[in-house]
Amino acid sequence: EPTFTGTTDKNDGTPQFLLVANRESGVTAIPGLRGKTLAIQTNSRADLGRMWIEVLLHEGGLGPADRFFSSLSSVSTPSAAALPVFFGKLGAGVVDRASFEVMEEMNPQLGSKLLVLAASPPLLPGILCVDKRTKDNREDLLQGLRELHRTVEGKQILLVFKSNRLKPVDTEDLERVRTLYTKYRLISGKTPAAQTAVPGGVRLGVRP
Repeated sequence: EPTFTGTTDKNDGTPQFLLVANRESGVTAIPGLRGKTLAIQTNSRADLGRMWIEVLLHEGGLGPADRFFSSLSSVSTPSAAALPVFFGKLGAGVVDRASFEVMEEMNPQLGSKLLVLAASPPLLPGILCVDKRTKDNREDLLQGLRELHRTVEGKQILLVFKSNRLKPVDTEDLERVRTLYTKYRLISGKTPAAQTAVPGGVRLGVRP
């Protein structure tokens, strides 16, 4: 059963994505980005930022992202999505909120120069599941996972998965990703099997 998710958010929140543009470009709303370039921060476990942008544009009647923007690129770090927008080399970027706020703290000009055009709902990038058949020492196992960040060995394990700690997963966490992926599947014309692996490894049971 889905039990925990890794988090890097300083407030232990589920990650959110922000769509940002340079204030000096004159763009104040999403339609103003038509024909511009976009960089999307992509997590190695799930391409949720791209899915969110596709759904956002579709619901706004703006069409698919590869037609709306002149070019799309995936980047692996928050700075690669935000800094080129800050320097005017890209039209817009998709970056996770926690990283953006850290960059703002380090460089206040970033926050004053970049305008947030949209924010995604909190989206779960991955889950840790515990086998329901595990009976012996189950509570010890769960407690150990909750406190993984308190030991040197545990921190090393979390570092591999780019997390600071594990937090419990709730139904709302899962449902937000299911909803996003269902919408993305419908607009992209994809019809996966009943058991669907979201790109990157979030495994969901998609039902009619």
